[in-house]
Amino acid sequence: MKINIIIFLISISACAFSQETSSFRDDRDGKLYKTINIEGKTWMAENLAIQKGEYWAQNDDPLYRVQNGHVYAIKTALKICPEGWHLPTDEEWVALEIALGGKEGRQNLNTKAKIIFNQLGGYRNQANFLAVGMSGRWWSSTKDKLHSSKTETDYWIRDYTPTGSGFTRVYTNSEEACSVRCVKN
Repeated sequence: MKINIIIFLISISACAFSQETSSFRDDRDGKLYKTINIEGKTWMAENLAIQKGEYWAQNDDPLYRVQNGHVYAIKTALKICPEGWHLPTDEEWVALEIALGGKEGRQNLNTKAKIIFNQLGGYRNQANFLAVGMSGRWWSSTKDKLHSSKTETDYWIRDYTPTGSGFTRVYTNSEEACSVRCVKN
């Protein structure tokens, strides 16, 4: 009896989640992206993979692009989202974290977050890819004025490590390349 109840609850959860998902086709390259509506905001549920501006794929491998999208320099990330979409602000990331069952800053999120953030493309420093398959990093459009020096600009990002600290709000300098998730305007 308990097993039947558990199976029933899992199936209800799966149905509720699927009702919130949809898709969006990027007219620029024809790629179809999964999307999800959370608290009235439509987010891409996959990493952006368009080949424009300053972008990288690990080892220039086309399979990496399919599995993880690309990582982008911040100057590209700020203007790469399709028409009608934008790079999320730090405030929008905070609202998403809270909607997914977390608190602002650092926390482990619920199962829905693990489904949405399953592309763990790592990030790229000036020469190497790091943490591919272990974590993902996503840009925000918000500059971190507290930690930035006069010679470089830091931006708030989100780092997600499902086996470690979960979803973390950190800042990084503009020399890194991170993944991009867009939010519908």
